[in-house]
Amino acid sequence: MSMSNTQLPPASSHNPELRGRVLLVAGSDSSGGADGLAKTQSRGLEADQKVLAAHGCYAMTATTALTAQNTLGVDDIYHIPADFVKKQIDAVFKDIKPDVIKTDLHRYSQHPGGDAAPDPAREGTPGDPKRRRPGGTGPKPAPVRSGVGLGQGGHTPFKADGTVAQTDEEKELVYDVLVSADSVTRIKGAYQKSKNTHGTGCSLASAVAANLSMGLHPIPAVKAACAYIEAAIRFAPGYGEGNGPLNHFHSMYTLPFAPDRFVDYLLDRPDVAPAKSMEDIAAGAKIVTHINTEMSLHLDYCASFGISKEQIEATEEHQACTAYTRYVLDVGMSSDWLALQVALAPCLLGYGAIGQALHDEKNLATKREGNTYYKWICNYVAEDYVEAVEELVKIFIHGTKMEIGFWEMFPSA
Repeated sequence: MSMSNTQLPPASSHNPELRGRVLLVAGSDSSGGADGLAKTQSRGLEADQKVLAAHGCYAMTATTALTAQNTLGVDDIYHIPADFVKKQIDAVFKDIKPDVIKTDLHRYSQHPGGDAAPDPAREGTPGDPKRRRPGGTGPKPAPVRSGVGLGQGGHTPFKADGTVAQTDEEKELVYDVLVSADSVTRIKGAYQKSKNTHGTGCSLASAVAANLSMGLHPIPAVKAACAYIEAAIRFAPGYGEGNGPLNHFHSMYTLPFAPDRFVDYLLDRPDVAPAKSMEDIAAGAKIVTHINTEMSLHLDYCASFGISKEQIEATEEHQACTAYTRYVLDVGMSSDWLALQVALAPCLLGYGAIGQALHDEKNLATKREGNTYYKWICNYVAEDYVEAVEELVKIFIHGTKMEIGFWEMFPSA
């Protein structure tokens, strides 16, 4: 469905706002990761920007170097002249002043304005055969704010009792250490044996910068960043032959349509067809009518018990009801039509089976006269409901027969 000749819809109440502005002063990683070797004095803008996007922040850049690299190593580097790097930084400050500056080179962190979050990684990951979480060969102090330093642990895993691990089997914990003039904070994390650590250092620094830009104080900002990197390693995509990149978007859920474009998305799907006849329209309306009838039935029941509609709407939803209904909604949003039908099947088939069993004339245990719930039973043996249930039952029975036939293609020995 083309939108070229249609008017844009008005902005909805859902208006995703960027929550912080961060200037990234770093080099470019052609592989989309983050680390170069120590000689490059450069980290990856690509990973930094992914981190800020995942945190809902606005990224600005000053490129210090261009690198030709991949997960196996760095082939070459071109340093951007320092005076041009300064021009990039000045241009940013003249227009959109950052809340935080994230830099991997201390000489670029002296620009006035904004907190500084330099990169704690001082050696690159590419080609490093060791396993680590997060990056670096040991604790490496780097300023988070003036007077605050972060020592990022990775190659010194500990046992559960806090002593240094000597074997792979003993490696359970790692510690990041945040040091200020008046406190030392140890941040405990799970040790992970993974080669997918390309860019842990600068990704951590960018996560800290993002949290600082949103108003967090250094300790909670660093704690949240460490947890973010731990998950980014755990859910790494496994790309590359060397030390692979992280998954910076592990906690993001995206919709397949832009705000206010759900109807367009729905009509453009190949498995969705608009109603082509009056019968199709009537069938769709019948479903809505049935839902309204069922809702009215429940409201009538509650009214007979002295419970008003206003009281129902003001009552907190039970946890079990919340869990069940939100699960069905989640399946509907994240999966396809078939998955949604499977998620709804226990309800549809269950009510149908129970309704038929209770309505059966042979069931002498069912009280019909004076039974408050008999109207409810009749609702689930009504023709429209039974048709829906029987259609699914027929499909299931036929599919089961086909499965049996598949296994019985050849006689058993």
